[in-house]
Amino acid sequence: MSDAVRFLTGLTQALSASVLYGESHPAYRRAADSAYRQLLDLQHAEGTKLHFSFLDGEVVFGERVVHELGAWDWIPRLAEAGIQRIEVAGEASADEFQEFLDLLAGRLSGRPFDSSSIRHEGSGNLRFGHVSVQRTDSFSPAAASVLATLDYGLHEECQAIHWVHEEVSRSGHAA
Repeated sequence: MSDAVRFLTGLTQALSASVLYGESHPAYRRAADSAYRQLLDLQHAEGTKLHFSFLDGEVVFGERVVHELGAWDWIPRLAEAGIQRIEVAGEASADEFQEFLDLLAGRLSGRPFDSSSIRHEGSGNLRFGHVSVQRTDSFSPAAASVLATLDYGLHEECQAIHWVHEEVSRSGHAA
């Protein structure tokens, strides 16, 4: 199990314990402390800046799909609560991590929020929110010339990636 999988599993165990038992319960305290240690371990292995995306049934850590979490039932739960991305911008204190868990637990337990106005929630080094793609209509001449050489769009690129995933799933190995 990778450090990223351990952290996400620990994070969701802490969130489950928060909802089931409340934040003063010893089981929650143990799970929250464990998740924080797993975050520190992940940062030690991967660097202090981390980001996770939860989209279309997949978990993406950095630029890598986390295949161990391919059928993870937390992906739709997080997305429904407006949590499509988690960002760690640097080393977080235990108190900051606790505040972050409180925000996540609030979202998952149905505390009201305005999903149309939230892009990122959290403070300091820990944030979450929606994934968005920004579109710009102005390109620099150099960028325009590079883009002009491409004869396919994002849709075709996504289809190619899905085809590769299907082929790997079907055959069990990359070509």
